[in-house]
Amino acid sequence: MARIVRHNDDSLEVSEELGIAQSIISRLWQRFQDDGNVSRCYSTGRPRITNPNEDWYLAVTAKRNRRSTALDLSRQLSSATGTTVSRQTVYRRLGPIGLYARNLSDVFNLPQLTVTCD
Repeated sequence: MARIVRHNDDSLEVSEELGIAQSIISRLWQRFQDDGNVSRCYSTGRPRITNPNEDWYLAVTAKRNRRSTALDLSRQLSSATGTTVSRQTVYRRLGPIGLYARNLSDVFNLPQLTVTCD
């Protein structure tokens, strides 16, 4: 951006010299003119349902109640904080810290079904 400002170069010339698309240079130049900054906008995609405190609550609850299923943990979080999360979200929050919620098949000792196609 400094080169465009100093030398009044065309964005096409700059893009050819740098080997990147002219649309990128134009977008960065527009952003620089708008707010004087070309840094990347902070964006994480889909917003998280739970905040770090709720993640901590899930972890503590899972450690205290080792026999709880993910559905139980989801219900406990909902009653404690009002945040409704799915069973899959509980799995995603507990997995990285090495905790794994129990499945219903673990609780009821259901046999694993094997399906064969003849």
